[in-house]
Amino acid sequence: MKLRAWVLAAGLFLTAVWACTPSEQNAKDQAVSAAEAGDMYQASELAALMRAMASGHEAQKAKFAAGEWDADVLRNWREIHANMQSAQATKPQEIGEVFREKSAEYLVRMDEVIRLVEAKAPQSEKRDAYNALIETCVGCHQEHCQGPIPRIEKMKLPGDVPAGNGG
Repeated sequence: MKLRAWVLAAGLFLTAVWACTPSEQNAKDQAVSAAEAGDMYQASELAALMRAMASGHEAQKAKFAAGEWDADVLRNWREIHANMQSAQATKPQEIGEVFREKSAEYLVRMDEVIRLVEAKAPQSEKRDAYNALIETCVGCHQEHCQGPIPRIEKMKLPGDVPAGNGG
């Protein structure tokens, strides 16, 4: 179990390195600014966490879509993802009410997915709750850091999934 958590954390961290990609022109401007300043880009605590979250969702998507839900993984995510509310942002002055609302909503929706998995609810209910969870990410990213929206949209589960193991 600890090895699985470590592997998940490592995978989440590696994905964290590229998720919040700004527009191409913005990226060029930032690269020039960083080069001029002699600085190397280092992801903020929040950016790294968001990238790790994305990696985890991507890694589990096929299993969830097949009806193979793991409540332990989801509870672990819930604990880790709660840190987004206190993690240092790249531009803390830009974190506002939308982020606070959406991050709180994300955690509530995560609790709902966990509840449905533990209750062995039908796959369609788990899928719909999970997709609503992912949609909170999209809603927040429409306000903050639009770059990863296409990536986030791909995390949603398709509508025609098998019944699976139910839990």
